Amino acid sequence: MPFDAAQDDKGQVTVSFEYKKTEFIRALRGVLVRRTSFKVMSGCGFSCLVAGALLVGELASFGVILLAAGLTDLALAFGVVIIVSGQTWNKMPDLHDQRSFVFCDESIEISGATTYMKNQWSRYSHTVENPDWYALRVTGSSAYVFLPKRGFSSHADELAFRELVQRHTEARLRPLPTVWPT
Repeated sequence: MPFDAAQDDKGQVTVSFEYKKTEFIRALRGVLVRRTSFKVMSGCGFSCLVAGALLVGELASFGVILLAAGLTDLALAFGVVIIVSGQTWNKMPDLHDQRSFVFCDESIEISGATTYMKNQWSRYSHTVENPDWYALRVTGSSAYVFLPKRGFSSHADELAFRELVQRHTEARLRPLPTVWPT
């Protein structure tokens, strides 16, 4: 699906795109695995696996119990991430439509085929970045709005967007490249 981005004279950055299913699921999984609950759960599972492996020789039954607990814990942690990300895509058909975001100092406008929202920046507390997308975290919630980097038609648009999110959210952005990828 074609996309375009433009920065106008009012300091607005407009980005239009359509999420790809795999792109959205990968972005959501990337956020979910960074949550404290996932880290604690997978850390406990890994610890149980290590302890169980060390104890199998000396205390066989206890070692096997720890191994089983560790495997179960890891399966639950990763299973939740996989299931939640797929279900989110399936249960929210409006994610499948063309979207348009307009970012400016006053607000963020989000529109799609069946939705329109105009939000103040205070609605978003954090911005995180990875090589493929930006994620705006909804204040007081575990929800995110994902913005694929492919939606920016120029580096100037992306730089203007970065400036806006740094002014209005707690931004955890990657260092700017000295040479932009082609």
